[in-house]
Amino acid sequence: MKKLIWSSILISTLMVGNISQAADSSTATKESESISQVTTNSTETTTEFTSEAIPDGLAITKSDISLLISDMVNEGKLSQFQYEDFQARIEKATTIEEVTLVYSDALDLAKLNKDLYQSSFDEKVYNTKYQLGLLVKAGKLTQKQADQFIEKIDKSTTIEELDNLWAEIEATVNKSTDTTSSTNSSSSSVKQTQEVKITPKSDTKNSSSNLPKTGEKESNVGLQLIAVVSLLMTVILIKRKS
Repeated sequence: MKKLIWSSILISTLMVGNISQAADSSTATKESESISQVTTNSTETTTEFTSEAIPDGLAITKSDISLLISDMVNEGKLSQFQYEDFQARIEKATTIEEVTLVYSDALDLAKLNKDLYQSSFDEKVYNTKYQLGLLVKAGKLTQKQADQFIEKIDKSTTIEELDNLWAEIEATVNKSTDTTSSTNSSSSSVKQTQEVKITPKSDTKNSSSNLPKTGEKESNVGLQLIAVVSLLMTVILIKRKS
């Protein structure tokens, strides 16, 4: 009888243990499923956040790069045509790296433009000074005027300033030429006036020298008549003797 009782207790204990283990297993499974669901939801949320953050970051980068390139145009480092080309590339970019590459290319082109501009500027400075030297040699500018213009050239910083300065040089040369022409014209007028005053005297001399010499002509005619008469008398005497 006791054996039956102990057997029943043992069987009951085993059954209770199995039931408890099954319950724990079920609870663990539910917790695992819950954790998995939370992880999935978190992953989806992170993915959604990331996919939304990338376009925002790209848009901000595009806006910033566009402003920087626009500043380069305002500073004269890029032309309007170059700006429009970079702007088109920015609009087509789909990643931040592509937009950054556009900005890098803009910086390189701005540096190249500066080097080319500086080369053109230096060449124009040299040519302007050389032309000033030629104008001085030609007598169209004084050395003092040339030195004043050279001082202005050295202070110039843009090609536009050099162009305006050259226009000023040409105006000075033209003014000097007009003044010289006016002076020469006045001198010529004075000389012509003096010649007009002197001309009547020379005409008087010429007219007096061209007057007919009546006495000389009468003397020559008398000599010719005497010679003819002498010749006739000689002929008559010869005939009488014969």
